[in-house]
Amino acid sequence: MGKYEKFVRDQAGGVALIFAASAPVAALIVFGSLDYSRMVGARARLQSATDSAALALAMNATPTTTQAMIAAQAASAIAAAAGSGSPGVVSVSLSNNNTQVCLTTSQPVLSIATRIVGIGSTTVQTTSCATTNSGIGGVFEIALALDNTGSMASSAGGRSKLDSAKTAALSLVDQLSSSGADARFSVVPFSTSVNVGASYLGASWLDTAGRSSIHWQDFQRPADASWLPTSRFELLTQMNAAWAGCVEERPDPYLTTDFPATPAQPDSLFVPYFWPDEGDVDGAGLAFLPGMNVVGNGRGAKLYSSANWDLGSAKNNYLYDFGGVCTASASDAYVVADVADLVSRGGGSTKLCKYKGASGVSSKTSADGPNKGCMDNPLLPLSSNKSDVVSKVNSMNAGGTTNLLPGFMWAWRTVSPNGPFTGVSMPKPYGAAGNTKIIIFMTDGFNNWSSNSGYAYKSEYNALGYYANNRLSAYGGVAFPPPTGSPNYDGPTNSSNWRMQMDSALLAACTNAKNAGVTIYTVGFSVPSDPIDTEGLQLLSKCASGADHAYVARDSSSIVTVFNTIGSSLSKLRLVR
Repeated sequence: MGKYEKFVRDQAGGVALIFAASAPVAALIVFGSLDYSRMVGARARLQSATDSAALALAMNATPTTTQAMIAAQAASAIAAAAGSGSPGVVSVSLSNNNTQVCLTTSQPVLSIATRIVGIGSTTVQTTSCATTNSGIGGVFEIALALDNTGSMASSAGGRSKLDSAKTAALSLVDQLSSSGADARFSVVPFSTSVNVGASYLGASWLDTAGRSSIHWQDFQRPADASWLPTSRFELLTQMNAAWAGCVEERPDPYLTTDFPATPAQPDSLFVPYFWPDEGDVDGAGLAFLPGMNVVGNGRGAKLYSSANWDLGSAKNNYLYDFGGVCTASASDAYVVADVADLVSRGGGSTKLCKYKGASGVSSKTSADGPNKGCMDNPLLPLSSNKSDVVSKVNSMNAGGTTNLLPGFMWAWRTVSPNGPFTGVSMPKPYGAAGNTKIIIFMTDGFNNWSSNSGYAYKSEYNALGYYANNRLSAYGGVAFPPPTGSPNYDGPTNSSNWRMQMDSALLAACTNAKNAGVTIYTVGFSVPSDPIDTEGLQLLSKCASGADHAYVARDSSSIVTVFNTIGSSLSKLRLVR
């Protein structure tokens, strides 16, 4: 046998040699695609951080700032903007009479593919230029999140706080419009909730099929029930009532993020706001049927009936619990399920049968009914039409209590490219050249979730549901310790505990928005006769993009000054590359 013939006949060895040679190539292809996706994400995050750092450096530059000074500031600026990781400064320059800063940064990204060939990581690099020269173009997307709670009707020294806030907001709009800045504004009035607009009825981002885990959280749906509606919208139809346009905040992990709403993740969809009809009696773990005696209710009624049914501690009781298609029997499927419910315990609040065919239910946001507590004034998505912005601000009125998270989240959503707003109101992508996303968040108070200790669900309803729903369970405490013995903030029970959780959730949302590249200004409208407490002001300061972005106004004139100060910085500050 010749020496070459041996190799021809040895097929197994040939296959082994081919496999040995091709395996690293295949691995490089597979891991290379994974590395590419990783690098794209890393570069987007680095670009947002570089944009924020460049804006901060440009804002703080003065006529006496030197190249050495800006170079010394650059490392801390990018570290603060990135929040995590290890970005480095490649170069930073100061030009145009100290009105423009260009910053180039880089960050190593672990690469699986390059490790195969002996290189542990690769590097992504981004550049951003920011200017305070109003003669250089840029595009602003500015969300005005404005407190419309009942306390805004009180005086701020000669005028109501709300009227003063309107003047301040419109002054800023005029200021930026006259400066020649390319700006679009959204207006988000908020109190207990946020109204996105009833015109969005049927939108794909609404939970129209009852699939979210919070959609039926306060209702029982027994399998042997005679009627089970598909969604809260069907409940409204059955009562001949209309949806007023408010939505509830999404459960975790979407509560404090701008993750796009998609049917593939039902919890990312927005559930229509619906304050359930509350129970006729306070549940005791047994079936309470028509004809039974009510003792010690303090309202003069002795027998429970269709004529006497609001006999418990409810704050929003608009239906008789044995109306609709409900049956007055302890063995009825709805009754059995309601008695077994660990919160209602026979109080009647979870029964769906009472909604079918009900009549006389109000659709108003100010009356008992499913829309009670809904903000009555819809938000305005991003608009370049100044008259629409002015009209929306002027239409605001005061009412309700302070729930800061929905106000902030919907302000963010109006400037987020992740929706839900599309068409002419569609924001630009994160990191788009020359685009600056701004939230101006104004409130005269602090988080306040009205309790109802006598009722099984322990609170009034808002965009976060009831206390008993525990939708803030992931937010157990604030990121900063309140002063020892601080009134209204000690917890760990009742409304104080819920305030701490609401504050923690807001801080998480602020951090996520800032990490996405959004610049946040906060304005605490704290008048001496009705001040925001220490914790409330700390919260606003933590939420802002920096201490120099957090303002406090003490009266009707100073809030106009604050908004003008913000407007002056925005009319000059912008990204140009």
